[in-house]
Amino acid sequence: VAKFYLELTTPHGGGLDIITFNDSTLDSDPTIIQCDPSRLDSDYYHFVYLIEDRFYFSPIADNYPFDMQMIFIAYSIPKPDQHGFLQPIQKHDVDTVFELDGWEVEDVRSGVFREKMKKKPVLSEASVSVIETNRVGWIIKRASSMTLLKVLIPLAFLWSLVIYGLFLPLENLDRAVAVLTTSFLSAIALYFSTERPQPLRMTVIDFIFASFYVTVGISCAAVFSLNFFPTAYQEYMPFVKYLLPISAVLVFVFLRRRIRSRRFYPYMQ
Repeated sequence: VAKFYLELTTPHGGGLDIITFNDSTLDSDPTIIQCDPSRLDSDYYHFVYLIEDRFYFSPIADNYPFDMQMIFIAYSIPKPDQHGFLQPIQKHDVDTVFELDGWEVEDVRSGVFREKMKKKPVLSEASVSVIETNRVGWIIKRASSMTLLKVLIPLAFLWSLVIYGLFLPLENLDRAVAVLTTSFLSAIALYFSTERPQPLRMTVIDFIFASFYVTVGISCAAVFSLNFFPTAYQEYMPFVKYLLPISAVLVFVFLRRRIRSRRFYPYMQ
């Protein structure tokens, strides 16, 4: 739901009647309050409206909880041959101070979106027309995320338990197996209790848990298999011990590059 002020200067006395909002959900009637209309001269009118309506929103949740989103309002004149064209709002005139809980405004966008529409009537020849839609949008990013803290702090503790279990001597192998198994099952329980966006996507949170499962699973498989070969355990276990911290660094580099990638940067669509 969005509530905003709209100023309109037009030679048509109908005001907002000549404009339609293209991305309105149409599931409820908008609330429109006209504020102090005035006539500038003999040719133009000035209108101010307070509008509250619901608009479509297509989130990109892949980088959750480091995601950035694009929210925008699309509006146009359905009959440009009668009422003319809309002048795009200048970028520096777009308001960036408004209430948006949990989010911060990163940048603004304003311009004209042009789209080809093909008409194929049955009884006449096909034609192509260009539809122009004015759009004003805001790129927003998540201000802070307690979800990340609620995930990283327990996972860091479980990770330290896994490393502790790997460095236990062969005489305490039963304790190492218990520590690794408990850490793996605790991570599964933590994953299902973590907030995740809908619909389900492979987000940053999912990659963090997936990397934890893979590394801990490899460690468990190494401990279980090498248990039957004491000589091989002493020889190959140091590689497994130091592979875990290295894998954590590689996962961090991968997620950092993913978050900064332009692939998941929001855009008007």
